[in-house]
Amino acid sequence: LFISLFLAINPAIMNTLITTLLDLAAKVKAAAGMDYEDAREHGPVTVGIVTAISKTLATLFTYPLIRAKVLQQTSNLRKGMSPMAIWRDIIAEEGVAGLYRGVLAMSYKTVLWNALMMMCKNSVGPKRTLTPPASPANRPLPIPSMGRDAFSDPLAAGEKLDEILEYIRGASQDPINHRVGVLEHRLGQVSKEIQEIKGLLQHLVANSPSNGGCPTS
Repeated sequence: LFISLFLAINPAIMNTLITTLLDLAAKVKAAAGMDYEDAREHGPVTVGIVTAISKTLATLFTYPLIRAKVLQQTSNLRKGMSPMAIWRDIIAEEGVAGLYRGVLAMSYKTVLWNALMMMCKNSVGPKRTLTPPASPANRPLPIPSMGRDAFSDPLAAGEKLDEILEYIRGASQDPINHRVGVLEHRLGQVSKEIQEIKGLLQHLVANSPSNGGCPTS
């Protein structure tokens, strides 16, 4: 169980090495004059080579444990032995190279498989997003300005305020003046009509029979 749990770090080692090597390749491209965003975009061949190297290194790091696990499960003499005891027996019988016996056959399968999978993922998958830059430290945040600053010049601001007040006063007085003018015009018309009616009545009174006048036909 201990060996199986420890072998679970093999994919983590591979992915860490892939990320590190791809970042190193991007820095090399950027140092050669390429734009950083373009340098971060790697082709399938580059990703496949980096994946193969990373998987090979991860396999070499964990293969002695894989060898000890296989011998625990297949050898009756080594069942129940600790990995350290198994390694001592292997080194005593076969030397240090015995710890990596069969690594080529296993690496051929795993390295090729992982390299092809990462190449397909790079070709089909979406592009990597650029990590936003960190905020600068000890820098005050700018306050957004909603329009122009109306009080940058005090004299101009006073003149503008006076114009606004005059406009408001004029706008409030114009309807009243208009109504007064309409009323004066109507009163003038009514006064004229009253004068006409008064003259007509005087004419009728002057020509009435009681006054000895004769109505004209």
